[in-house]
Amino acid sequence: MKNPISKIKMQFRNLLNKTIEYNIIKQNLINNALTRTDSGVDENSPLIVSLTTYGKYINDVYIVIESLLEQTVKPKKIVLWISDKTEDTDIPAVLKLQEQRGLEIKKTKDIRSYKKLIPTLKEFPDNPIITFDDDCIYPFDAIESLYKNYCKDQNKIFCRVARRMKIKSKNSFMPYKTFPKEYIKEESNLVFPVGCGGTLYPPHCFDAEVFDEKTFQEICPLADDIWFKAMSLKNSVQSVCVQLNKEPYIDLDIFMQNQNGRLNASNVDKNKNDIQLAAVWNKFNLWNKM
Repeated sequence: MKNPISKIKMQFRNLLNKTIEYNIIKQNLINNALTRTDSGVDENSPLIVSLTTYGKYINDVYIVIESLLEQTVKPKKIVLWISDKTEDTDIPAVLKLQEQRGLEIKKTKDIRSYKKLIPTLKEFPDNPIITFDDDCIYPFDAIESLYKNYCKDQNKIFCRVARRMKIKSKNSFMPYKTFPKEYIKEESNLVFPVGCGGTLYPPHCFDAEVFDEKTFQEICPLADDIWFKAMSLKNSVQSVCVQLNKEPYIDLDIFMQNQNGRLNASNVDKNKNDIQLAAVWNKFNLWNKM
């Protein structure tokens, strides 16, 4: 048994190593975003990468996008959705540099985090779509890890981070924060894709009600992951968490200094996921699918 001092020293070394690695990766991405001119997309690919950002986070999202422009498997498009109320002058110059390498910046109605996928589904209904979050740095093979699995089975949703839903009783879940992390490559209705890692949605995987803005804004306004899980389940499409040999992402805000207003913190810490889960499952009577 290690003494407390040795344990603290080990934790400090691990934190120091993690901090050094983070700073190196982040600085390389910043430098590349400012200097690289090569394309990060492939017009022959079927894949559409989609993400959204808002408010002050638009100033840092270029780092995330740079990690997506440098992937081993290039998508056809990388689309960044922003609110139609965003002024052109609020778009950082570095994002405009990335537009020259394949990034597309599109404006749409502000439907919060749903901007990440809903407008892309409408514009590219016949393409596989991969969603990513705007606060994570992704490894160079993030797209490849999803696309390899999709090529083997084009009828399932593949994700790189998931939780396993836990049933409390016939018509209720255990608290969301108790759902265990899911890293087992096993298809199941209980696999709940978590957007932070990246999720590949095959064409036509959702029930048509996925576009029902009135309903998702009423009963699930802050949890697009819950809505998309429900709409795939309603369409009898299962999800699989792919096996990885490394961490699925690095937090852009590694020390959590800038978390005010982030949906994940609000939903998990304040148990809003539990309320929205119950509302959606009750609305569509999805309990018999579990």
